[in-house]
Formats: sequence, C-alpha cells, structure tokens
Amino acid sequence: MFCCKKYFINHELCENVISAINLRYKEQQLRLDILVGFYIKSLQVIELYVIYNDGVADRVNKYLTIGSGGIIADYILSRLWFENLTVNQAIKTVIYVLEEAKRFDVGTGGLTDIFILDSQGIRKLDYSQVITEITNTFKVDLELKKSWLNECG
Repeated sequence: MFCCKKYFINHELCENVISAINLRYKEQQLRLDILVGFYIKSLQVIELYVIYNDGVADRVNKYLTIGSGGIIADYILSRLWFENLTVNQAIKTVIYVLEEAKRFDVGTGGLTDIFILDSQGIRKLDYSQVITEITNTFKVDLELKKSWLNECG
C-alpha cells in the first residue's frame, strides 16, 4: 500500500485492475499507464499518481510524461518546467508540449482534453480555450523562428 496522508490506496487493487485490462486486451498487446489524481477537500490535499501497466504505482512529484510521445514531451518539459508554475502557465506549457509531441510522433494525436486538479476540485478546460491556446502556441513558435532567423543574418 502507499499512503496519501490519511488515505490508503491498495497496490493489489491497482495490480488487479491493470491485470484485468491486460488480459482483456491481450491480443492487442495493449500497454496502458493510468494517471490518477486525488483531491481530498477536507485535508486540502492534491496528489497525482501513475499506475504503470505492470500495476506498480508511483507518486508524481514534478511532472510525468506517458505514451508514445512521452520521450519528446519529457525532453521539452525538462527545458520548460520550473517550480511553482501557475495554473495558467502550466496550461500553456502542457498544450505546447502536447502539440509538439503530435507534430513529431505518429502515435500521438487526437483532440486535446485538459483537466485541472487544484484546490477548487477537478474541472475540464473548455475546448474553445484549448483551441485558443493552440493557436497562440503556433503564433509564439512562428515569432521565435522569425527572431532566430533575424539574429542569424
């Protein structure tokens, strides 16, 4: 078991869930990692855990990338992440990282859903705001390229 303050999550339960998923999708050789967020309002505790496909669960301390685009995302996040990001900064960073992973990894794609887990609980970012941030990301990227070209002569 691992402890989230006064609350306990049973590793056996995690292993059983993952084992059942692996068994059900055995033919597809599915490799599934799951992010689990906890918000315990009475204690004002917010924690994020990852349960890997073998059932091992770990607490996420800084950030975590999973999936086929994880290597690309991890590289970019290692350069952009810093302590005490605001929620707005984190949203912009996550969207930028996801869009870059989509550009360079064929297994990464689809619509981007952003969920925020904070002292207000959990909420899904409105998709129109996601699209706005994606558009802004492309604009910033274009300006950076122009600036770089101007400096290179």
